[in-house]
Amino acid sequence: MKPIVAPAVLSVLLLVPAMAGAEELPADAVLVSDLEVAVSVADLESALWGMPATQRRQIERNPSNLESMLDSLYLNRVLAAEAREQGFDQDDIVRLRLQQRREAEVSRLWLRDQDEAPTWEEVERDRDPELNEAALQEWLDGLD
Repeated sequence: MKPIVAPAVLSVLLLVPAMAGAEELPADAVLVSDLEVAVSVADLESALWGMPATQRRQIERNPSNLESMLDSLYLNRVLAAEAREQGFDQDDIVRLRLQQRREAEVSRLWLRDQDEAPTWEEVERDRDPELNEAALQEWLDGLD
């Protein structure tokens, strides 16, 4: 079934960040849907929030990137619904992998939320191949 995309909602979503003082869309506003699954503003915001800042900015600035991301979220939701319908998620190995992924994601998000945890920007900067020896040493000294 072909998804129903709300072009007016998507257009507003893309314009809202650029407009100072504009009212934001509600988290439950549906961006893409069919009769069985939907992708909301909250789904998109959650996916963007979990990304490194530089990647998030690239996606937010380009409507085709946002559209691709919405397509991906929608496709994953459709495929996951089909897998659950067939009982695939009840397989022992699949259940363990899902638990591992959940634990890894909760750990990552929790560390991100802690004051002392490095931000994605800091991690990306520190992984930069241009990073010089002095900056690397300063970073390592800061870990103590």
